[in-house]
Amino acid sequence: MIERFYYASEILNHLWVFGLFLLVTWKLGSLLLKGQ
Repeated sequence: MIERFYYASEILNHLWVFGLFLLVTWKLGSLLLKGQ
């Protein structure tokens, strides 16, 4: 039971990092498009 919870938390951690990466790239992309 604890192992499953630990595995789920690991997946959530990776999803959070991936979401943050997408947000940063989207912000940079919109700034570059506005600059042109």
